Amino acid sequence: MAPEVLLGNFEMKTYGDRADVYSFGILVNEFLDESPPYMKILNDKNKINDLITRVTTGAEAGKNRPKLTSGVKILKEMIQKCWQLEPQNRPSFQKLKEDKPWDQARTASSNIHKNMVEILDLFSKDVKTVKFTEVAKKFAEVLGEPNKLTVKDENGPFDGHYIRTLMAALGIGKGTDPVTLESVRRVINWLSSNVQKKEVLDILYKVFTENYFFGLMEEDQAKEALSKSGKEGSYLIRWSNQSGQFILDYIPKKQKKKRKRKTTRVPGDFLSID
Repeated sequence: MAPEVLLGNFEMKTYGDRADVYSFGILVNEFLDESPPYMKILNDKNKINDLITRVTTGAEAGKNRPKLTSGVKILKEMIQKCWQLEPQNRPSFQKLKEDKPWDQARTASSNIHKNMVEILDLFSKDVKTVKFTEVAKKFAEVLGEPNKLTVKDENGPFDGHYIRTLMAALGIGKGTDPVTLESVRRVINWLSSNVQKKEVLDILYKVFTENYFFGLMEEDQAKEALSKSGKEGSYLIRWSNQSGQFILDYIPKKQKKKRKRKTTRVPGDFLSID
């Protein structure tokens, strides 16, 4: 519900289409984020008035508005314009129809996979593995991030958190380890199609620095990692050997037996963390 509707007598007053534009922005963000807005507050009746105050006094994402979803920049800009506090600062539906931000987003999202497929050119029928330095150089070229993925020598040093993040994503422990075609495909397929090139390394870095994320590991390794905790409710998330999937391993409460659940999502969705 738009701020002006919350502040007025919505049973007696007629509002323009800008109130609907506000709702449209909220709905688009909910659709992309795959979760209803303000859930924690709406579940607590004592906080409803606080929510109304927040919504009607500003338009900051994560404060006065829901947390802004990650994804294509053009869509995030459209959402923020739609949920502006003052109705006159929001675009009309006619303006949105003319600008077609969703078409621009579709073009931008298709570019990431199209460009990253070029990395696979490093491999051929006779070339099964490639040096990490060659893969890093190709990633840097495709992503337009030469300064973040620079390795001067094939023997190292392999310094910098972006370099180490790429190594972890490829499943290699050392920069001198060979990189397989399957590992490169895995990284490409796990990346959500709505990620822009300039966001890839930062998103990978953020995911790999989460305490609960263990990257690519086998079931016995996950079992060993959990056994070190031994606490009910302990869990970890790891990549599956199948693209587009991750596995949640945990020790359920009231039980000491580890259980496993495999969840399928849009390839790389969890790499769109904002």
